[in-house]
Amino acid sequence: MANSDNYKNTIAQELSSFSNSEEFSYTSIFDKIYGYRYPNYTDDYAAFAQFKKEQSDIYFDRAINEYEQTLNQQLKNEIQDIALTDLNRRYDVLIRLGDRDSFEVVLKNAEDFLKGKDYLYDHGYQYEDGQVLFDLIQAYYNLQFQEDVVSFFNRAFNFAKKYAIENKKWEYLSGDPDESTALTIAQAITWLKKDDREKFASVVFDIYTFCSHDERGYEVNQASGYIALLLTIFDSKIDINILNHAINITGEYYQDNTFVHQTLYSKWILANDSKGAFSYLQSEENRRGFIFAIIALADLNDKETLPFLEKMLKEEKNPVIIEVLNEAIERLNTQITIPETENRMIWLNGNLTPTQRALGAESDNIFVKRAQERTGLDDIVYETDDD
Repeated sequence: MANSDNYKNTIAQELSSFSNSEEFSYTSIFDKIYGYRYPNYTDDYAAFAQFKKEQSDIYFDRAINEYEQTLNQQLKNEIQDIALTDLNRRYDVLIRLGDRDSFEVVLKNAEDFLKGKDYLYDHGYQYEDGQVLFDLIQAYYNLQFQEDVVSFFNRAFNFAKKYAIENKKWEYLSGDPDESTALTIAQAITWLKKDDREKFASVVFDIYTFCSHDERGYEVNQASGYIALLLTIFDSKIDINILNHAINITGEYYQDNTFVHQTLYSKWILANDSKGAFSYLQSEENRRGFIFAIIALADLNDKETLPFLEKMLKEEKNPVIIEVLNEAIERLNTQITIPETENRMIWLNGNLTPTQRALGAESDNIFVKRAQERTGLDDIVYETDDD
């Protein structure tokens, strides 16, 4: 099997030659790109998928540049069709076209995503993972679409709740929106630039308050932990009593579960409570949540806890916790002050819910990956979100 550089060069040259031939069309070259299969070239699926995206970007750039120069309607329709290929939806490309009808396609698909996975499945949306909401965020920075994007995100969660209640298939179902719907709305909002993001703080707070309540189902409660982490990036502050409710009432029988640990981390950060995190870390009963307490101490830059963490490292056997301790100790030794939001250690700990992992998504937890590299163990054995 060819090494990575060889297969990349080979495919790039094939595509370049084809793009200069008489047979070339944008549809045909994307058929070629999407037709390449990684087992024929490499064992590394992720690297191959990234390479294919890079090649796609080259020819999307070329097509969009040509459209901007010619304003050829047929070419625009071709770009739209390619961008909406079932296995490779590229809503970002439609946004880049910068015209109202392309934007309306994105807006409609975004609204359809809010209706939940049953609707998506029943209406032929294959492999729809919510990327449409993140791509819609791009349109916020196009002035002709900004008002529409603001309106969409201000009403998105209420729309999702109303649709879920009115369209539940059986009376015994809760009528809650899908946990992935709630989480994706909140995550997409955080992709805005800081000042713009702050305008939507109340939306994210409302989503968290709903998802963390004890009346919600377990999967929605799970998602609330990931939303709790997002609360820490806003200047506006949520009422700490809401976090306490999630920890003590919703989480009363789930103290070993990740969503409770994530909420504890967020409470420690928002309250600047390194003493609380350190106290939690000193009780062996809390071992399942140790990782979040260690990370909180690093993100609060509590250097006084370094001796304790160094002692803990010498005695620790769990390979993932060892990686977390190594990172925390390194940060506490080198950080001058509390890190900026985007540089916090917590973001290395993964953003996929247990449900997403169970559905086959590869772990995005850096500490798990480091532990795998050091030990060769499967991430099923040592995972930090193993609820």
